[in-house]
Amino acid sequence: MPRHVTSVEFAAEVARTLRPDGVYLVNVTDLPPLAFSRAQVATLRTVFADVCLVADRRMLRGRRYGNLVLAAGLRPGRLPVRRLAARVAADPLPGAVLHGPSLDAFVSGAQPTTDATLAER
Repeated sequence: MPRHVTSVEFAAEVARTLRPDGVYLVNVTDLPPLAFSRAQVATLRTVFADVCLVADRRMLRGRRYGNLVLAAGLRPGRLPVRRLAARVAADPLPGAVLHGPSLDAFVSGAQPTTDATLAER
């Protein structure tokens, strides 16, 4: 994923273009300890009222490299978290949906990415 699309400023531009009931989806590729994914969740949470993460359980346990999907909505309660959780739990390789307290724990300590922090790297 190009660095310039990982910042709070980019997420704010996306939010500006979404309809009020729109959902922003992001596919993130990461490896243990998922530091990039944690920062991306923190980034989206600074702009969007509702954020969740969908991933393979093994990835979340830090056992493998792979993809996570982040979903973000402008309004609280916009995301169909229960339906997502039911669907990924029924998958042949069950995944997990992190939202609310479980997402709080996942992102704990991660800082949002800004254009300024990207320029420092």
